[in-house]
Amino acid sequence: MGKKRRKRKKGSSFMKKALLIATTAVMVGACIRHGSDGEKLASQVGKMVEQAQEVVEQAREGVNRVQQLAEQRGSTTSGKQTENKAIELPAKHKQDTRILERTGYTLSYNDEWKTPNWVAWQLTPERVEGKVQRTDFFEADPDLPARVRSEHRDYSGSQYDRGHMAPAGDMKWDERAMVESFYMSNMCPQAPNLNKGDWRILEEQCRRWVQRHRTTLYIACGPIVEKGKNHRRIGRAKVTVPDGFFKVVLKLGKRPAAVGFLFPNDDCNAPLKEYAVTIDSVEALTGIDFFPQLPDEQENTLEATNGIGNF
Repeated sequence: MGKKRRKRKKGSSFMKKALLIATTAVMVGACIRHGSDGEKLASQVGKMVEQAQEVVEQAREGVNRVQQLAEQRGSTTSGKQTENKAIELPAKHKQDTRILERTGYTLSYNDEWKTPNWVAWQLTPERVEGKVQRTDFFEADPDLPARVRSEHRDYSGSQYDRGHMAPAGDMKWDERAMVESFYMSNMCPQAPNLNKGDWRILEEQCRRWVQRHRTTLYIACGPIVEKGKNHRRIGRAKVTVPDGFFKVVLKLGKRPAAVGFLFPNDDCNAPLKEYAVTIDSVEALTGIDFFPQLPDEQENTLEATNGIGNF
């Protein structure tokens, strides 16, 4: 509370100083009108007005800065993801040529694949309890150039689903977040039984974990595209069909835990524990460094352990 009072006094002194200078300028102006030395006083007036303008601008910048900090600290269930240092975001990677910040997630887009490299978001108890209805309206990403984006029609007749990376079920807390979850940049060609089966089961399990522990999960997922392989491409945009998919999940708090999952892009059916691996394994396969903002010792310990049993 003491710091806040000092900040208010500092801002107040700015305004008082500005008001004093402006008032003095008015008084000098009155002297001019009553026959005082015009040229000398006019020069003083000009300098005082300039000083007043500078001080007011400083005050305005200070207020704007305070507002920005308040927005960053107060963002929890809406707007850009700035809370908790955006722990869900992977480290910068050479493939991260386009980073798209959405209401409910952040995405690294791959121009060549026409799919994301990764999508990351936070899942909180408040977000799980949202009531916004699913839209099911797939649309091209308006923030991508036409030459690199995929369209709804690219998947038609391909025998692959438009598989969400950041699921619509995690975006029920905000109408805009729901709409953006259906941007085609958030989709990958996914085997139908995987999309509707084990992949969906993991999405639902993450929401249950959040509700059970009343905690935030930090999640990132994306496609696995093996280097040097001739991949199938679908549609006019030639969207790359991935070999598989990954998802990494982190829980902090009193009992922190982390786990990775690897799925083949096929009609598979197995218990989730069969797909569970260490995050180190996912990093070795994808070349992506997950959760780099954790302290090194904690990151190394969590990522070396398959922690599915601790969720």
